[in-house]
This record gives sequence, structure tokens and C-alpha cells, in this order.
Amino acid sequence: LACTHTHCRLEPICHNHEATVATSDLDEISSMTLRRPRRNRIILSVLVLCCVACVFGGWWLGLIPSLGLGGSESHSSSQDTYVDDSGTPFQRILNHDIDNKMEEGAPSREEAKSIGLVFAHSDSGENTSVSLHQSDADPSTFGREAWAKYDPLLVGMPIARDSSNNIMVGGDKKSLRLLQEALVKANLRQEVLNAAAFPPLREGGLVLLVQVHDRELYLRQLVESLREAKGVEDNVLLVFSHDYYSESINSVVRGIDFCRAMQVFYPFSMQLFPNSFPGQSKDDCPRNMDKKEALAIKCLNAEHPDSFGHYREAPVTAIKHHWWWKLNVVFDHLKATSNFTGYVVLLEEDHFLAPDFVAVTRQLIELKEKSCSDCDFINLGLYTDTNLPAVANKAATGYWNSAKNNMAFGMNRATWETVKSCSKEFCEYDDYNWDWSLSAAIHSCLNRHFRVIAVKAPRVYHIGKCGIHHKKPCNEEQESKRIQDKFSKWSSSFFPQSLVLDGGLAQRAPQISKYGGWGDTRDQGLCLKFAGKEGPWPLPIPTST
Repeated sequence: LACTHTHCRLEPICHNHEATVATSDLDEISSMTLRRPRRNRIILSVLVLCCVACVFGGWWLGLIPSLGLGGSESHSSSQDTYVDDSGTPFQRILNHDIDNKMEEGAPSREEAKSIGLVFAHSDSGENTSVSLHQSDADPSTFGREAWAKYDPLLVGMPIARDSSNNIMVGGDKKSLRLLQEALVKANLRQEVLNAAAFPPLREGGLVLLVQVHDRELYLRQLVESLREAKGVEDNVLLVFSHDYYSESINSVVRGIDFCRAMQVFYPFSMQLFPNSFPGQSKDDCPRNMDKKEALAIKCLNAEHPDSFGHYREAPVTAIKHHWWWKLNVVFDHLKATSNFTGYVVLLEEDHFLAPDFVAVTRQLIELKEKSCSDCDFINLGLYTDTNLPAVANKAATGYWNSAKNNMAFGMNRATWETVKSCSKEFCEYDDYNWDWSLSAAIHSCLNRHFRVIAVKAPRVYHIGKCGIHHKKPCNEEQESKRIQDKFSKWSSSFFPQSLVLDGGLAQRAPQISKYGGWGDTRDQGLCLKFAGKEGPWPLPIPTST
């Protein structure tokens, strides 16, 4: 008998299987077959042997997995090996418990298989951490402490590294592809950090959505201010949306232990597409090239300059893409927020929070529901210096101004549905600024302006004097120290018992104007795809211009 995982077949030799049948059964069979012609006796004998073989073969096949002796679904540490384009073998392991229940936020077994993940089990059948490792490493030698030394997204992947062990992505196509693959899988897993220590979101919860680029020092200061914000441990989910992968930045987020936290990775970043759209292709038209010249040399996007005759620049279009992508992800594609109807507050890596940020945010939401039902947004951040003690418990309402109210503002699901209904207007508006595009889209789509309720004393401060819009010399720690000194002086004014409305915002309805930079139809198409049926996860890049 030769057995495989799909069938058994009869061969001249049986491999270590001794099939026996009770004597009484054989006597009965013999007496029956003696009364039949020789041909029938032969056929019946063959049938009996087949039945015996299948019974014992099936029993043996059922036993193999339970003993951990083979099979792709076994509980052994042995895994399938995958080989990349260069022939380098590596393994992908996603730990899974015996009862086929995955940790919160992980993909289904079928989804995981479809992206090449293999399931592994500990001997006890308990879940362990999710890891990636090379095939030449013995899984049994890697315990929790060993894995903790590595970034769990990239452990063992044959990604090029420099002498300091930092990942090198730019010119290495294989490493670039592996990084893309790792980040896609991280998005599909939707791991919630500290899920065992803090309960899931419930009614009255807050989602703080942080857009992160590559300024690690600013991010560290933001995380420390979050740690000091009283109440952040209670019914709050932090979601960090990255458009640049760095192991040191990743370690800052994964070191959070004071509340629930998640990471998502924008899969169309310039880091992942350094030489092609959505990044900057060598075949793209130079920004200031005249359209006639562009048509003559047949550069890639010659037909589509912006309203001012300029061609796209990937570093500025990337910000609007990422902003739009992360909102679609959090409201429509995360399991952790699938039933969440509360407020998502938008933060950035260079923001710094007051100690009563969480408490005042909840008070502002309560005041909005009570006194400004037609307000679309809440706003916790201002760009002007304010004497906090004088207006610590005051708020005001008015038109949302994209230049004044775009820092630390938030919306609930109802407002998001309004925004999303104007996706076409947002994505096709020729302005690389997401905030100006948002204001123009709602005016064009619904013939109205957004309204906002804002605190008069900000609870979020902008400390990012170093960045894409700041060209002067700067010190990344100087501004945060200035803010902290103010907090020390104002300590007795934080945590007001309640907020009260105190007049309106001194600003008119916003004037709609565009700044260009968004004339390329590829940018418009990708933006629309994020809000379309395909969703925001990896999808074909639009190539038409």
C-alpha cells in the first residue's frame, strides 16, 4: 500500500502496513465465494483487500498530522520554503492556534494562504508571536527574547543592509520587493498592540490617527506627550499611518505600552516606488517644462500639466495621497474600527499634546452634540500662541478654515460619509494640499462650507519647525521645550470641569482657490481608487496619462 495525502493505491508491496481481518469474517467470505464462479471470487477478493487497505490507510493518514509527522497543516515546526527571484530561500511563518482561531485583527486562513503565509504551531498549541525568518534558521532556537531583538516585520528577510545594519532599499530591486511584501502583509494582519492589556473600543471611544513620515525625533516627542495625556489608556486607539519604513521609527511605536495601538503602512509611498509612479519616474516631465516642449520630447505625462502649466512633483503629491488613503483605511477597512461610529482625531508626527488633551476632546464632543449639531468637525489645535489660562474652558463655532483649523481636527463616521460622497471632487481638484482640496470639494459637491467647533485654548501644538515647508535652520527639540515650559506655568489651568461656548470664530466663509500640483490624471485615478470598490490596499497602479 502506497499512501499520499490525497489517495491510496494498491502496489505489489505494502509499506509497513499489516492488514488483518477477523477469522470469522474470512470464513463467511470463503463460504460465500465457493458458491460463485472463479471470476467472481477474484473480484470479491480484490474488493475486500481494497476496503482493508483504505480503512487502515485512512486511519494512518489521520494519525500523521496529530503526530506532527507531515502535512502542510501539521503542528510541526517544519515549514514550506519559498524562493525569491535570486534563488534565496526564506520562510514565512504566521503562528496560529490549534482551534483555527487567529489573534484579533489577523486575516483568515484563506486570506493568509493567498499571500503565501504558512501556519506554525507551538508544541502546546498556544499562540506565539508572528514572525518572519529564514529557512536556514532553526525555528526551535528562536525564543521570545531572541525575536525581540529584531523588527518582527522583517526578521530574516534577505533585505540589503549597510554596515550599520540599516535597511537599504533605493537601488536594490529585490530588497524593495521584499519590503513591499512585508508591509502589505502587516496591513492585512491588522495587529493591535497591547490588545490583552486594554479592552476594544466601545461607545464614547476615541481614535487618534497619526500621519508619520521620517522625523523620528518629533515622533518620539509626540509619543511621550501621549504617554503623559491623562485618560489615553481609557477607550482610546492610536493608529499610526506610515509612508516611510524605518526600523527605528517602528520601534518607537511598538514600544508603546500605555494604550491600544496599531500601525498601517501606506503601500504606494515614494520609498516603495522610488523610480516609478506614484514616485518620481525618470520619464516624467520636469516641473517647469513648457507643454509644447514636453509633447515634443514625449515625456510620460506631457498631456497633463496642472492649472499653472507645471508638472507633478512626487514629494508634494505624496502627502495628499497618504492623507486620503489613511482615512479610507481607518473608517472603512480596519476590523478594529468596523463598528466604530465615534470620532477620529487627525494628528501628525510633529504635534505635541497638552496633558488634558483626551479629557478636553471628550468635553468638546459633548458640547458639539449639545450646542452645535450642524458642526462637521471638532478642532483641538491652533497655530497662534494663546494665553491658555484666560480661555482654558472656552470654545467657539464657525466656518472651518483650511488654513486655521486643519491641525488636530476630528470627524465622526457621519461626517466621513459626507466627505466620501464627494470623493470625485476631492480627487480631481487641482491642488496638492489635502485641506484646500477638502474645502473646495464640499463646496463644489454640496454647495456649502464645513462648520467647526474649536477650543479657544489649543490642546495640540505644532513643534515641527523642520520639514518640507521649512527651509531655515531649525532645532527639533527647541520648540517642544518651549511648549513644555508653558505647560509648567499653566498646570493649574488644565482639566476644566466643562467647556462652554463663548461666541463665534472670527473668520468668514473660506474663499475657494487652487494651488495646482494635481493635474496628472494618474494622481487623480489613484486617489479615486482608494475610495472605490477595490479599497485602499495594494491594487494595480493606473498607468494611463
